[in-house]
Amino acid sequence: MENQNTPTVFESVAVAVVIVMYFCLGMYGYLLLAHCGFLIFSAWALFQKRRRIMAARRTIELFVCSAVSFFIAKVLATGHFNRKYGIFKENLDYSSTAWAMFIACTILLCAPLLCHSVRFTWRAFQSEQHIVASLSNAIYAASCLLLTAILSVAYEKAEKQDLWLLWLDAYLYSDCNAPEGSYTIRKNNEACYQFIWQPYFQLELREYPAPKP
Repeated sequence: MENQNTPTVFESVAVAVVIVMYFCLGMYGYLLLAHCGFLIFSAWALFQKRRRIMAARRTIELFVCSAVSFFIAKVLATGHFNRKYGIFKENLDYSSTAWAMFIACTILLCAPLLCHSVRFTWRAFQSEQHIVASLSNAIYAASCLLLTAILSVAYEKAEKQDLWLLWLDAYLYSDCNAPEGSYTIRKNNEACYQFIWQPYFQLELREYPAPKP
């Protein structure tokens, strides 16, 4: 999304329309729609200049797909379930892996987005640039910040439903000696959790004593 050349007439008009729509919708309280204009313009610019953003794509791949980032995400995921439910690390397998993938696609992805936001902001204030190019970079920076906020909210919402991922490590038959037909997961050497189905398709954890043999 770099813009070093003179902007086209279409791009100049598009930037003007986005800015005008933002202020008009913002004055009437439609902030969500106002910010959507930034995302739409940024997506269009991304498609138009897709051959010139390989560096940005490599940065995102580094944070999301690299072994280092996944290791960090795995550590954070294991710590998440341990802090929230007191489950020992050795009792977590598929659930922590799945949560690590979600962390990599949300929290860790915020890092390159923030970096790109700073970069676009710096370019927006370069005096030698065309005014349209400066506004375009400002829109790109706002889009990166908006996506960061969306990913943060998505993580917060998903955190309230993490029991569904914890259920991936639940078993019908284990050393928890649960009632017949119940899925359980071992918490520590002295207790286990039983998964209880609640109305409206909700899950609940019920702790009970179950010393490990």
